[in-house]
Amino acid sequence: MSTAKVSQRYAEALYEAAKDTGNVVEVLDAIDSIDEVMEKAPELHRFWVGPQYPIEQKIAVVDEAFAGAPELVRNMLKFLLEKNREDVLFDLSQVLHEIDDTDRNIIRAVLTTAVKLEENEVEPFLKILSNYIGAGTLDLRRKVNPSLISGFTLRFGDTVIDASVARSIEEIRREASA
Repeated sequence: MSTAKVSQRYAEALYEAAKDTGNVVEVLDAIDSIDEVMEKAPELHRFWVGPQYPIEQKIAVVDEAFAGAPELVRNMLKFLLEKNREDVLFDLSQVLHEIDDTDRNIIRAVLTTAVKLEENEVEPFLKILSNYIGAGTLDLRRKVNPSLISGFTLRFGDTVIDASVARSIEEIRREASA
């Protein structure tokens, strides 16, 4: 089974357990913190994935280093170690947030334009997205990428709307060379 599928299963189990105990926010925060520590501390990352360290030593470090984390999180970390699934930890934060967004009906979108837009210029995009997603909460982040030349790209879920001049030029190039 692929790491992505395994990560999804473990994240779903952890999320459901967190919901059952009313700890979703605490669990998400703890996993985010662990993810951040792993990124900033390469020695901890090497220790986590290193086969040269016995599982008992790794479990002891989990108990000590993450003593302030919710018990569910510590148990998940130990379970990952026991099942030799250390790599799942690196996808857990992202997958948990995706599950949480779905559970809370939040749609995250990124609007990229060639120039910075004023609030009133963003309104049409918000209306389009609101009509597309129906009920739910929209979280729209904005980015500026001058290489688009003009136009925009809009990403949400698995959907990408690319209405940039850069894309149009690339399509003309491809057609001309075919």
